Amino acid sequence: MLLTRFCVMRKYDHLCRTDRHPEQTQHLRRRMDEEIIGDGENGRVLGTFVEGVLKIAPGRVGRGTVSQACRRLRMPTRRGGLGMTALEDVGRIANIAAWAGTTSEQSIVKGMAPIVWMQEDMGRDSPRSQMARDMQERVTGWSTDHAAEIAVHVKQDKALRLTPGARQRGSVPHNLKCVIEGGNTITQKAMANVMAIRVEKEWNERAEPAEKHLAKMRLGGDISNPFSVVPTAQFLRMPDRFYRTALMDYLLMANPDAKGSPPCVCSSAATRTHFMTCNKVCKKSQAHCHFGKVVRCMAQATGANPRTGEARGAKGGAPRGEKTGADLRVDNLPVLGDGEKSTGIIDWCLPIAMCPTNWPGEDGKSGDVEAKAEADKITGNEYHADAARNGYEFYGVALSKDGGVFGDRFTELMRRMAAIRNGDVYEHDGRNEYGYREGMWSTKNVYEYWRKVLVVQMVIRREKYIDQAYARARAFWGSGQP
Repeated sequence: MLLTRFCVMRKYDHLCRTDRHPEQTQHLRRRMDEEIIGDGENGRVLGTFVEGVLKIAPGRVGRGTVSQACRRLRMPTRRGGLGMTALEDVGRIANIAAWAGTTSEQSIVKGMAPIVWMQEDMGRDSPRSQMARDMQERVTGWSTDHAAEIAVHVKQDKALRLTPGARQRGSVPHNLKCVIEGGNTITQKAMANVMAIRVEKEWNERAEPAEKHLAKMRLGGDISNPFSVVPTAQFLRMPDRFYRTALMDYLLMANPDAKGSPPCVCSSAATRTHFMTCNKVCKKSQAHCHFGKVVRCMAQATGANPRTGEARGAKGGAPRGEKTGADLRVDNLPVLGDGEKSTGIIDWCLPIAMCPTNWPGEDGKSGDVEAKAEADKITGNEYHADAARNGYEFYGVALSKDGGVFGDRFTELMRRMAAIRNGDVYEHDGRNEYGYREGMWSTKNVYEYWRKVLVVQMVIRREKYIDQAYARARAFWGSGQP
């Protein structure tokens, strides 16, 4: 899937930037979209992603399901999609962005005679050249057709500028003057975001309330990590079967293999959310322990010195035979601010955003469930008091099982662990290349790598238990038991 996105889609994207007559190649781009993404308008054509990657044959899912899945594919990852901008849309914006780039501050051809002449000709009411007239018509048509989406993009862009460390997308052409004036900041990325806003609007108009709620709870999360990183390390590899079911869940697409499944062994309806919460088929302690092993691996790789026991009334851990307290203790955390301690006591949980007891209300937003779970770690047990009594720092952390959103305390903990590697350097081939020995990287790469690992491993274990739950339900009710 990543090869198709990086090698095929981006190659055609590059070709579109030099296409002066996109209206003549529109039929070719539409066919490419149907081959790769599918027919998002009426759902009659299954593209490579649906039929090839997900292994879903035509007729097993309805047209509406395919259409919605195709729209999710075209939405950006930060909005719950996979960033597959349709080539039919790219053809309309690529050449405009390429021309605008010739007059930007970074352009090496800015000020050259042909560029200056073209700028002047495009600025006329009646341009002399056909090229200038075509560009006038193209820019005016695009900005008029997407006026509402451009207004939304401008609001998002203003909020993005106020966010520290956020990557700026650039501006979009509101009219022809924006394109021909020197020093513009127009980018194809910004124009693609405008197209994605329209796609998301179309998806919301057709989505069910439960789908909208889950999509809202996932915003800003890392649930796209299993599908957007190169699995060069063992921790990032996912079995094909679990990959497909997790991808369908990510696209909010019903799994046809689960259609007609009998109820759970506890007689409740067989749904993914129920199987994640039912302790009869999915032992929460098993998922908890597996996640704990990954957290310990992260602590060990970063040099945080994890310990199997933790302080419960006395330094050094609980006495033999007595129940331990929190999940993990680490002894080498860097002190980066006032009030921080070098020893941390960690207790984690994996809340479920779609669980009725975690419902944050109609006004709820992404991160509310995780924030509540982390707050409950302080008010719901004595671990916080044990850590304070022994001079340690307590971290009650949460990662939602179906949303892939890290709580603020979890993010803070990972940054402190990664900071142990501050100053370490290494030769790398790209930000997605993690084929090196764990723990030997600089702070930024340690943080990015383990953040992806935690989500990928959580998703693998989640899909494994859900798969076992469906199999157990079929075996239980198929044997004639009540």
